[in-house]
Amino acid sequence: MLNLYRLVLLLGVLYSAFAGAVEGTVISLSDPARVYEPGSVVEFWKEEQRVGSAAEVYLGQKPIDWRQSRHGVVNIGYSDKPYWFRFQLQNTTDHEEWYLLIDLPLTRSLDVYQLRGGHLENFYHLGDRFEFNARPVDHRSFVIPLTLAGNEQHTMYVRIDNAYSLQFPVYIVEKNRFLKQEITTHLLHGAFFGFLVIMMFYNGFLFFSTRDLSYLYYVCFTLSIGLFQFSQHGFGYQYLWPSEIWFQHRAAPVFCSSAFVFGALFVQSFLNTRLVAPGYHRYINGF
Repeated sequence: MLNLYRLVLLLGVLYSAFAGAVEGTVISLSDPARVYEPGSVVEFWKEEQRVGSAAEVYLGQKPIDWRQSRHGVVNIGYSDKPYWFRFQLQNTTDHEEWYLLIDLPLTRSLDVYQLRGGHLENFYHLGDRFEFNARPVDHRSFVIPLTLAGNEQHTMYVRIDNAYSLQFPVYIVEKNRFLKQEITTHLLHGAFFGFLVIMMFYNGFLFFSTRDLSYLYYVCFTLSIGLFQFSQHGFGYQYLWPSEIWFQHRAAPVFCSSAFVFGALFVQSFLNTRLVAPGYHRYINGF
């Protein structure tokens, strides 16, 4: 009788621990004014061998050893294999319109699956493999609209296959809160890029006045840095080349390289390294 009691007690403890673990992985959306970061409860899995269909993953037809993140942003680094991520959402407010923001503008392939009650409700195939206007929301990053009725539980699956460094910065924001936040974000980015434009024109006027090549190199360097940041943050694909898929895949490394080249030319010209430091001049040429 004593052994039976111990067995029942042990099963009760295990059930409580399991139930608590499952409940802990659900992000409860209880405040529409808050930005939720589910990164610390996200589970992820490396797709070593390509699955036959996505349904094998999100319907549980394939045995998968999911790992749980312990950090706010899952940082995989460079990987030649795709990664899957999953987490659960439950809306406990009266606000049904939410946005899922994956703040990773340079992403080659991004698939999002939304399940409700074990059934696929919505799916989105996104990434730089499509033109910009194919996105469900006109945004420099990837924004997915979510309709979450009160107390309904939804499971999100995200598959990322990227040639760049693979991270998973994900946020859940109520729709009106997101739109207000974007106004501030655009103002800050506008101030930064506006400063670069002012510096570019100022040094351009100095070049035309003095004919000193140092100012021209500095103008080209500033332009390259600005375009690199513009493409890195997704604004280039949004505003400058929204239909150029081929160039979008190469814009960031092209502008980053040109910034190094013009930066080196500026240093050589401004410091006159050819005469005062011939050794460093040759080193910069090699660089």
